[in-house]
Parts: sequence; structure tokens; C-alpha cells
Amino acid sequence: MEKRINVINKPQIISILSGKGGVGKSIITYNLAAAAAHQGYRCLIIDCDWYFGNIHILANVVPKASLADVIVNDRHMSDAVIRIYNNLHLLPSPASPAGEKEINRQELEKFFNNCKSIFSDYDFVMIDTPSSMLGLIGLCAEISDINLITINPELTSISDGYGLFKYLTVSSIKGQAYLLINRAEDGTEYEYVYRKFSAMAERFLEKWPRDGGYVVENECVSESIEKQKTIFEFAADSEIAEQFLKLCNLLTENDLEGDKSPQLETERSINS
Repeated sequence: MEKRINVINKPQIISILSGKGGVGKSIITYNLAAAAAHQGYRCLIIDCDWYFGNIHILANVVPKASLADVIVNDRHMSDAVIRIYNNLHLLPSPASPAGEKEINRQELEKFFNNCKSIFSDYDFVMIDTPSSMLGLIGLCAEISDINLITINPELTSISDGYGLFKYLTVSSIKGQAYLLINRAEDGTEYEYVYRKFSAMAERFLEKWPRDGGYVVENECVSESIEKQKTIFEFAADSEIAEQFLKLCNLLTENDLEGDKSPQLETERSINS
């Protein structure tokens, strides 16, 4: 398939973040990476959800080594990186294969700072981050070109997502922040949530996330999880597959500069 862009500063590093667990962050990471691979890009998933990673379960692979083995135990990268299928590879979470390995922040920071050179053969590196380890989230976000904050339309998810966006803003994280609404009922609900979120961020933080689009609630997703397949292996011609392709194209376009405010009636939006 023809590629949309020529990745110059490769690999582009995209971290998928959430303020709380259960919003579908890992599934978004897995299928977003699959969308990039589907379009001919070489893509690596780093499952950085320390202790609780499950991308290897979604992919139906059995790791022999993990991210922690590479960082802590000096295992060679080739021992840990697993091929899922053409153009798509995985560096598994320390939750697999067995045994909990403590985080060595200094070694982890060194690893992340060298990601561009270590994984220069890839076009994209997508990091599935933990939901509760703020320090680790910060490390991932700091080295990323794009930070994709994933939320659900639920009030608690929106609140936690706002707290995470505030943390990125206050910490002066350089990567561009996008907001993705997962499990939206339709485009109307997505637009409503995005505009409300952005209005609040603009009012109190004087910054707002870029529009990362939305993914609807769709039974194909749960069925693909049950079959341990990407959405492109399970239902390549489905509406949900098309949404992941659009999301991928949105995040991989060259024009990532610009920071135009959505035209919002800020105070009225917040109050209503």
C-alpha cells in the first residue's frame, strides 16, 4: 500500500497515554501500530506498562525476554523483540514472561533517550504506557514526538485525562499532545467531548490538545481481541479498521506544527 508520508526524522515516537486504566489504551496502541504496518511502515510497539502489560496476550505471542531484561539484565535486543507479522514487532512488557523486575529509573531514562538511535530501522515506535506510574509516563512523554491522550466519554475518564494533560503542560513536555476519544457513540458525542475538554484546557491552562479523532464502540474490536488478532487481520474492510487508518494518517502527516485554537466559546462551553 502506498505510504502517506516520507518519515524523515525516524523513528517517530508516539506514546499512548491515559489518566486511568480500562479506557482501551493497549487496544488502541496495538491496532494503531497495526494500521501503520498495514500501510507499509515498519513499526515497533514497546509495552511499557510495567508489571501489567498485555500486548503479548493480544498478539498471541510468548516472549522469551522483556523490556526489563534488555535494560536491567543486558539481554540483547534481538532476544526480546518479537515479530508479530510483516512490519510489526513487539518489545514486551516486564509483566512477561515471568517475575517482577524493579524499575531502574536511571537505566530506563538512558534507554529512552537513546530510542531514536536504537530503533533507527523503524519508521514508528509506539509506546503503551502505564496508567498509574506518573514518573514513568513522564519519561515516555518526554522522548515522544506525539503524546496521544486516550479517554472515554465517561466523566471520570475525562477528568483523569484533563489531569494528565495538565501534568504534561505544567511539565513543559515538548511532544505534541493529541486527544483521542475511545468508545464514542458517534461523531456527535466525540465532538461534544473534545470541545468541552478543549474549552476547559484553554480557559485554565491556556493550552489545548490537538484533535486526535475518535474510535466508536464496535463489536469487531471485542471479537478481534477474543481471536487475538489485530482489527486488520480480523475485519480489514470494517468501519472500525477505517477509523484506525484515519487515526494513523492524522498522526503521521508531516504538518504537525501549527497550534490553532478550536473556535470555542470557552466560558459558556464550560458552564453548560
